Amino acid sequence: MAFSLFTFFRKITAGILVVFSIACLAAIFITRLPDQEVCIALYHYSTSQPANSGQIIFDSNNGRFNAETRNGNSTGFIGSPDGTKYVYLKSVPHETDLYDIYLQAQELSAKPHLLQHDVYYAGGNVQLLTEQLRWSRDSKQIAFLWSNSDQDFLLSIANVDNDQIKTVTPFAKDPTKAYYTHLQEWSADNHYISIIDQILNYTHYTFWDTTTLTAVDYPLNTASMVRGVWSPQGHIFASILRDGNLKPTHLMFLNPEQSGAVIQSSLPKIDIQHLMWSPDGKALVIGYLTCNQANCRQQWHYALFQSDGTPLAMDLEGSVLNSTNIGGDSSYGPDGLTTYSGYHFNAAWSSDGKRFSYLQQATNGDNPTYGVGAFDLDKRQAVTLATYQAVNFSNKFFHTLRYTTVSSRIMEAIPYVPLTDQMIIPYMENGKISVALNDGSLQKPIQLVSGADQLIALPMSFWQSEYWATDWNGNDHILLEWSTGQGKDKRLKLTTADGDGTNIHTVDEDLTDILNMNFIIDQKRPKLGFMGKKDERYDLYMLDFDSGQQTRVLEDVEDNATWEIIVSPQENLMAVRGNILPPGGGTLYLRPIDSDTLTKVDANPLSGIMWSDDGEKFALINKGKSNSQDVLIIGKDGKPIKQYPISRDNSQNFIPQHWSKCY
Repeated sequence: MAFSLFTFFRKITAGILVVFSIACLAAIFITRLPDQEVCIALYHYSTSQPANSGQIIFDSNNGRFNAETRNGNSTGFIGSPDGTKYVYLKSVPHETDLYDIYLQAQELSAKPHLLQHDVYYAGGNVQLLTEQLRWSRDSKQIAFLWSNSDQDFLLSIANVDNDQIKTVTPFAKDPTKAYYTHLQEWSADNHYISIIDQILNYTHYTFWDTTTLTAVDYPLNTASMVRGVWSPQGHIFASILRDGNLKPTHLMFLNPEQSGAVIQSSLPKIDIQHLMWSPDGKALVIGYLTCNQANCRQQWHYALFQSDGTPLAMDLEGSVLNSTNIGGDSSYGPDGLTTYSGYHFNAAWSSDGKRFSYLQQATNGDNPTYGVGAFDLDKRQAVTLATYQAVNFSNKFFHTLRYTTVSSRIMEAIPYVPLTDQMIIPYMENGKISVALNDGSLQKPIQLVSGADQLIALPMSFWQSEYWATDWNGNDHILLEWSTGQGKDKRLKLTTADGDGTNIHTVDEDLTDILNMNFIIDQKRPKLGFMGKKDERYDLYMLDFDSGQQTRVLEDVEDNATWEIIVSPQENLMAVRGNILPPGGGTLYLRPIDSDTLTKVDANPLSGIMWSDDGEKFALINKGKSNSQDVLIIGKDGKPIKQYPISRDNSQNFIPQHWSKCY
């Protein structure tokens, strides 16, 4: 799947398919089905009527849609963390702005269960569901904010295994509340849930006991809290308090179980950017910036606190950045769980939570030197571990961006999952660049690259400034693009490794350019695809991360085109779609995994393809006669089996998601 075309298009064959369109987001959690498949779940989105977008079930035997999903489409899918269930909305017939909330098992042959009737969404703004529904971390409960037809604003918590639903009215009758009140996150022990309420320029958090469904009293009703996040264990909530001028004044630790007891620690007058718990939940770090001029390079500083509010270190000096590097990255999927979450300071906790490591900047200028600093929580002492001549500092030394299904936070770019202090260190050695992987104590370095003339930033937005990337199955890999030679003698190479430094492989195909790098959807054997230029021609390559085997999949592809490779569940075939130039769908081929025999498929794709679980066929949306959109089912031999027209309306779009049985 080409990253530049489908930035937010994400498939995980074992569990998740997330599709982004201009209308809305949807997530479907799937499993392999042992019985005969007779239906295809399609995601339908309408550019003319976004509220009518959602999942529909198409019977591939008779070419008919399931009446329940066709007449009143389901939308707003939010899946459980364990991938076994999901919640969706369905419009109430003959009503305006009213929807029913259903609970559905991933096996579509099971009937959906009505969770809540007549939920009001003004103007059909069903996107509010993604901000107002959160699964508990154990997938056993669902909390959701909602309005009824009288526009009362309510909070409900439903148990998934039975019909027990508890409901309260947490706010006065105020329909505008629905637009700036959001469920934030369950605590790690599923005992509490936090709600964000935005009032003017102040952010307020309220906390609810999910067992008794009562609000927790705490003595900060007028305080403005920001950057709030639950600890990785239990239910300690940390947040920054601001004064009337929106300046941070205190770090707050709240334990809802102790009658709203609050611990406050004073903060210097600083611009708080990020905070992050240690993995064991015993300490917290705050990253903040200092700048003495109107237009200047800013320097990271770090302050450490114990969870009881005891300050450990108030001014650990980090690296210097310019203003373009001070933001945070996060992208939350519609399930409220699928999350890219990143922070831009070059620092991380050790996996045991006993050491906080950070990059220091020892000197400025054209050839700066950098040091690795660390704060030992047992000794309560900061030390400099090493100083060296580093290169390509625009990239991050620590792993700072990760795909995760642990956090369900919204609105704030705060890393919830602590990342370990493994470091990629590029350094000068005899006029050449070497790259090593170390942990925060700089012990037992693993050499990844030697003899490079230049390191090259990875050519896609999500991976910019990252030496690490996460594949479709949540596994971390190291990706290093580098070159040797200059001018016409310049040659590009690509070194890959697993996140722990094992399985090191280098692509050395005498390439003069590398484009459109991205992971390939393959559950069993992680693979990488990319376009490489050689002898003035671009070819599509595939790299197996485990074996290091390199395969040239397609020859002579467009340099500005994108591509898609989908491996069958049986790992013996792959569907290859190359030269995708929107709005065209590219050319579709089939080929065995272990052979270069290409079979061109007679199709005009309008979507990606979806293999059946037995690997005998696949489905796609095809452009038919008179520009119709058809469901096209093709056998593993590349020959069409069935084709059904489904729409002649160009504002209606369809994407196959998975095969199933019909209910």
